[in-house]
Amino acid sequence: MKIMNKYCLSVISVLTLLVFSSCGDDSNDDGVSVNMVQTVLNEFEDTFVKGGAAALILKSNGEIISGAIGESEEGTPLSADLSFAVGSISKTFTCVLTLQLIEEGSLKLTSTINELLPEIVSEKIPGNITIQQLLIHNSGLDHPLPGSNGLFNFVINNPSTEITFEKFVEFMEPPHSEPGTKFLYSDANYKVLGMVVEKIKGAEFSEVLRNELFNSLELNDTFLGLLEVPTNEQAFAWVNTESIKDLDRTAVESMGRYTGDVWSSCGNLANWFHAIFQKEVISESSLSLITTFNKGADGLDYGAGMFRSAYGGKLVYWHSGFTIAYSSFVGYVPSTGDIVVIINNQWNNEELINMVNDLVKEL
Repeated sequence: MKIMNKYCLSVISVLTLLVFSSCGDDSNDDGVSVNMVQTVLNEFEDTFVKGGAAALILKSNGEIISGAIGESEEGTPLSADLSFAVGSISKTFTCVLTLQLIEEGSLKLTSTINELLPEIVSEKIPGNITIQQLLIHNSGLDHPLPGSNGLFNFVINNPSTEITFEKFVEFMEPPHSEPGTKFLYSDANYKVLGMVVEKIKGAEFSEVLRNELFNSLELNDTFLGLLEVPTNEQAFAWVNTESIKDLDRTAVESMGRYTGDVWSSCGNLANWFHAIFQKEVISESSLSLITTFNKGADGLDYGAGMFRSAYGGKLVYWHSGFTIAYSSFVGYVPSTGDIVVIINNQWNNEELINMVNDLVKEL
């Protein structure tokens, strides 16, 4: 796992923040068909030693424009049709399931961990934290992944170990602030929300997610790593020049239960965000909660399961994801109604953000 240790050092600093199937064409002045997404991606091809990126834009009029650069494995080109591990974008699914419970009256924003899951209350997880505080990451709960002694480093060095909730909590520190006083992105918030969904529904989270969202929205390229048989061909990841196709993903996928174990295609992610913002899966009041943003640092505003900041000169409502060794972004541009999805299979956060900026500029 030496290569993964090098990888950890290059990405761990961003964890605190992390925080296509068909193509539409434009035409240039000569009437020649031009794929805007592919044109933008081509500018970044030399930045990937191995691997690459796939992207898709779902226009407000239903037009789809997609493209890809690089390879999934040696000799196999990347495609926007493939399914990628999308990391923390998984939290948007957990958020919607939670909001649906609130809409049906089974849960309240003011409900506390003490009321719902008293068995997990401890010095590390205070019982007075509310559902709303978990949704908007201001519970104060620790995010145990970063650092040389963090959970992410443990996962890298113990890839075949299943990360249970109890193991996750072992790596947590006591809360960093009082509930409701400060934004702190933490996987712990959405771990608890996922467990709340299970408790109220009386079923495994994976079953609820499959039946109520994946199947109902016909997200046929979307599945849970480790817990489900892949429903679509996967895009494999690279670290530098080494393929990690055969990496044991037991630890990383189980670490992401409720928070980061979804695999999906660019097209499915675009359809998912379309369903959210067109209120196909939530009500107007729930969408209002998602898009009621609190001011954060460095131009980053946060709502329930969603962030807001400027890319390419436009405000974007978005969530990103990171997992070994994929990074991903899906964003809704309210001024145009368009949705942008970008996923790469060789972690490169700087270039991912550059691609987002360049694609949004074109909208």
